[in-house]
Amino acid sequence: MGKKLARFRLRDPFIVASQATFGGRTGAAGSGKVVIPKGKYSLGVVDLLGPCKGAMHLQVEGTLVAPAKASQQRKNSLVTLRYLDRLTVSGGGAFDGQGEIAWQQKSCGGGCKKALLVNLRFDFVTNSIVEDVTSIDSKQFHVNLLGSKNLTFQGFSVKAPGHSPNTDGIHIGRSEEINIINSNIITGDDCLSIGLGSRQVRITNVWCGHGHGISIGSLGKYEKEEPMSRIYVKNYRIYDTDNGVRIKTWPALHSGSVSNIHFEDIVMQNISNPIIRDQMLF
Repeated sequence: MGKKLARFRLRDPFIVASQATFGGRTGAAGSGKVVIPKGKYSLGVVDLLGPCKGAMHLQVEGTLVAPAKASQQRKNSLVTLRYLDRLTVSGGGAFDGQGEIAWQQKSCGGGCKKALLVNLRFDFVTNSIVEDVTSIDSKQFHVNLLGSKNLTFQGFSVKAPGHSPNTDGIHIGRSEEINIINSNIITGDDCLSIGLGSRQVRITNVWCGHGHGISIGSLGKYEKEEPMSRIYVKNYRIYDTDNGVRIKTWPALHSGSVSNIHFEDIVMQNISNPIIRDQMLF
């Protein structure tokens, strides 16, 4: 038996903030800060919700560990940050999804009551930065972005083995002005996946290992899809992956648009398909 971890709860005295640190709909003006000190703590599903009236800081110095088994709740993320502006997530700590057991389970379809959790979800987060934190062994995507704007990941790390399925490092959907810089992403699926409606995505000085490289799309699966544009990738290092850089589309379904894509200084080593435009995705 391993050592039992202390359980972290948002009511614990690690919070250095007012009661309204997250959830400014009932709070006063001013900034707030949540500090998770060094150590390992078990964590259940947590929603950190705005809007808040001031800047917020989640300082993770320790490691927050997810339940090993699939969630019994109808939640799809371990930590959800939603409707927040001027958020900082930093501290040198980690979010450990404990995905090994979940990766071995077969999918139970759309009616499944057990959710495979994304480690970190950012919904409608603006003018914010995620810096010097690590996502480990997420059960599903490590990071999922939706409807976010002017969000930067700097010095961000993802660590998962090459056999981990559906564990995209950072998935970007319907978001704009997203920056991923000086980061290291090692996982079993796409290091970075850029989805519909994403614009002004800038990726510089990123290392990508194992999995499927960087993917744009997929396009053409749904009617009236939002276009993708102005995606800039520079100084990108990819090694030991199935694909290098890829644009994915569905065959003979609906129209889609991707434009103004720029790749510069891309270095690849031991790649099966260095550059691929996949028009027969199934």
